[in-house]
Amino acid sequence: MKIISFAWTTEALLSGNKTVTRRTWKKQLVNVGDIVQAYDRSPRFKGKKVALIEITSVSREPLNMITYIEEQKEGGLWGSSRSFVDSFLSAYKGMKETDLVWRIEFRIKEVINNK
Repeated sequence: MKIISFAWTTEALLSGNKTVTRRTWKKQLVNVGDIVQAYDRSPRFKGKKVALIEITSVSREPLNMITYIEEQKEGGLWGSSRSFVDSFLSAYKGMKETDLVWRIEFRIKEVINNK
């Protein structure tokens, strides 16, 4: 089963505030209908599975196409679409805001209790 890490946004994911993620993958790694394991960080860094999500939409778009509503779907942690884009560019050095990213929309199927 495929894995997506939500290291910075795990809390927003589990609260239901995050329903979209953007990725810099070179090729499409998930499809609509896929069930994917959501991790709190990469398993290679001792991450834990926190949920199962179902992919509901996959598309490619320039990073700078993000709107305030989209920033809210990303978890609303940045306060504005500009802050989201700036944070993304800071994390991915050498990337331009016009570069294409994968926009992946999902819904939580199951939350995994790790206690």
